[in-house]
Amino acid sequence: MSDSNDLRHNGTAAKRVYNHKSKWAYGGRAALPHRDVSLSDPVTRPAAPQTHSLKYSRLLQLDRKAKSNQLATTAKSTLRRDIREALDSGPSDSSAAEDVDEPSAAKDILGHLQEEDLLEPYQVSGQTILCDAISKAVEKFETRETEKLVEEYEIITRESEIATGYLADDDFELVDHDHARL
Repeated sequence: MSDSNDLRHNGTAAKRVYNHKSKWAYGGRAALPHRDVSLSDPVTRPAAPQTHSLKYSRLLQLDRKAKSNQLATTAKSTLRRDIREALDSGPSDSSAAEDVDEPSAAKDILGHLQEEDLLEPYQVSGQTILCDAISKAVEKFETRETEKLVEEYEIITRESEIATGYLADDDFELVDHDHARL
């Protein structure tokens, strides 16, 4: 095929020039694996950028990892220091306004009540108290739910049925579909 008939020829040449420029932008290197390029060594390969080196990229990766670990460690140590400081500082400021009485200043309520014989001894287990509390709670819940249902739905009573006249079933007729077919 001749060059005059090939429509892609100009595009291919432009791509070749562009690739050559970008490929050789960092200069050239010899085929032998040493850094110094002398005049006697032929430059046959394009030079790679310094960041292209595997060692360099590994160093960058380790440096990023070390910096992120350092940030996490700093945050953890700051949090620990704040917690220790808060625990060591004693009571918080929020309880400063409360008046705390000394235990010895409190009245001897049990001794006072026993003197008056107001307490009658009786046996009550924790199970009994718990069962009573649960039964009261269930009863309250059922009452509340029943009241909600009554408010929401109309309750039909015998008096309301008599007033509307639908109490008797005499005016209703059952239709047998088997015999009704024509």
